[in-house]
Amino acid sequence: MKKAKASSVFITILCIALCVVGIFIIRGIPNSDPLSGENGGAVKSLFKTTSADVSETEDAEAASELIDKLLKKDESFSEETLEYCAAEYGTETLEKVLKAMDDESYTAETWHKLTGNSLNVLNDIASGDIKSDKHIHVLESTSEDGEIKLGFAGDINLADDWAVMQQYRKTNNISDCVSTETLELIKGMDVMCANNEFVYTTSDEKAKNKSYTFKSDPANVFVMEELGVDVVSLANNHINDYGETGVNDTVETLNKAGIGHVGAGKNLKEASQAEYYIINGRKIAYVAGADAYAWYRVPAASENGYGIIPAEVGSEDALVDAVKEAASKSDYVMVMVHWGYEKVKWYDKPMTDRAHKFIDAGASAVIGAHPHVLTGMEIYNDSLIAYSLGNFWFNAKNIDSGIVEIIVDKDGKMTNVFHPCVTSGATTSLVTDPAAKEKGYYFIESHSTGWCTSLDENGVITPSKK
Repeated sequence: MKKAKASSVFITILCIALCVVGIFIIRGIPNSDPLSGENGGAVKSLFKTTSADVSETEDAEAASELIDKLLKKDESFSEETLEYCAAEYGTETLEKVLKAMDDESYTAETWHKLTGNSLNVLNDIASGDIKSDKHIHVLESTSEDGEIKLGFAGDINLADDWAVMQQYRKTNNISDCVSTETLELIKGMDVMCANNEFVYTTSDEKAKNKSYTFKSDPANVFVMEELGVDVVSLANNHINDYGETGVNDTVETLNKAGIGHVGAGKNLKEASQAEYYIINGRKIAYVAGADAYAWYRVPAASENGYGIIPAEVGSEDALVDAVKEAASKSDYVMVMVHWGYEKVKWYDKPMTDRAHKFIDAGASAVIGAHPHVLTGMEIYNDSLIAYSLGNFWFNAKNIDSGIVEIIVDKDGKMTNVFHPCVTSGATTSLVTDPAAKEKGYYFIESHSTGWCTSLDENGVITPSKK
């Protein structure tokens, strides 16, 4: 009886166990084929590598191999950037770059042609600097054909007690001070640059022993915005008119307005800092310097002292260094220089020698100011030197002036154009009469040493063939 009873208990337990297992199987395993469908995919992947996995592995290995080869070809390449390009544009892009290097057809344009971005822009994207660096500005182009238009004007003075602001306050309308045609030209530029020949400050502490001191209420910065100026040079002989306070107030005012500024700061590092603009996948840098002779009463910036980047004879290496630094990170470098002699329409050899040094260091163009009058121009190593653009909107005198336009086409080639202007009665107008324009072109040619420069009927500047 005990054996029979024990067997009965065992059989009962066994049945219960089998029922439990059956329920677990029914509820725990999906109805679908375990090696197919949504639920089966995870099971299948445990036993078999998919073709997509193989492809990804092969792509990664191919990219790694290409990156190693490119780094051996050019150690200046960023591995981070190459990895980004492989992921974003595919290994075929790296293959094309490597092929171009092998057959010696590689140029700075290669990356832009393949990706729509220059290598410098790709570096900024890969590193994250394009978002984190406050000195890098990404702009939408005004052109639909891949061109970039860069505009340059001479001296602007918005001092409260000076003719320009007095003229503006008569109507509070910028078009009554700068002609509609001129404003349209300026607004058509992707980046407009000018010489800021005054300070924004409310300080009354004038610099000592200066014949002229120019200050404007910081609230007046909106006039510069209405004009369409994007970046200004602060490297001039009036940035110190109200001492260090004036410099700091000016920098702060421009920062709040979103207007770039170069050439002056609380120390040499800040004064040397370039402003960068990315347009159509290309990166343009702006830097500035000025003569810091003692009689200008403007200090040269130092490691711990405020001032400007010095550019006078014997001290120009500070600006050369700034140009080199900017050139290492950009595709084009625009240099503003405050130099020469007031009211003198000719440039001299020391100016030419320095301009050539800046271009040899990596400058794409050198634009001058300070004489308050137009001077001649020169093309050196395919780069423009406009020694002085004179007053753009500075006082009430009758003076010839002009705007330089640098056009970078879709292939990266630069074309330089001069647009004659006149200032009179604290207003500035673009010259539109053909005969008057021709007269302006002739002035530039005749004041370029040895007639070294020619301007065609559209103001395009080229080396003279004479």
